[in-house]
Amino acid sequence: MLIRTIVATACLFSLSGAPARASEQSEVMDRIQQAVDATNQRASASVMASYFTASVVLIGGVPPFVFSGPSAQAIEAWRKVNAAEAEHAGVSQFSLQLRAPRRVTVDNGHAYVVLPVDYRFERENKQLSIPGVITATLERSEGKWLISTWTWTGD
Repeated sequence: MLIRTIVATACLFSLSGAPARASEQSEVMDRIQQAVDATNQRASASVMASYFTASVVLIGGVPPFVFSGPSAQAIEAWRKVNAAEAEHAGVSQFSLQLRAPRRVTVDNGHAYVVLPVDYRFERENKQLSIPGVITATLERSEGKWLISTWTWTGD
């Protein structure tokens, strides 16, 4: 009887926790989508910084590869390097299109996301796309999710 009670209690707690977990996962994905939308709209570095923690680490495929520090400064440095690379490669009209996440783990105010994405752009009047993956971590602060790390891995 004791084992049945323990199992029933465990099931009840796991069921009651599911909606909160799903809600947190949705909030995390909403924050990622907001940051991607702002990127696609070419929002300023200060606007972009509002989606990130005060200090951030960004990792991408263009040297120096790692951009860290105060969010607005790291984002601005990352953007300058990527803009120069895009100009050098003849790339314009870029955007990111999110696909279904591979993983969204939320635990005690921290989140880890693995998210396939298509990097779409134009080169020589041709629409092109490169698949890749964004891996991000987020922290819950003052009631909202903020991105603390962001990694781009292109295929």
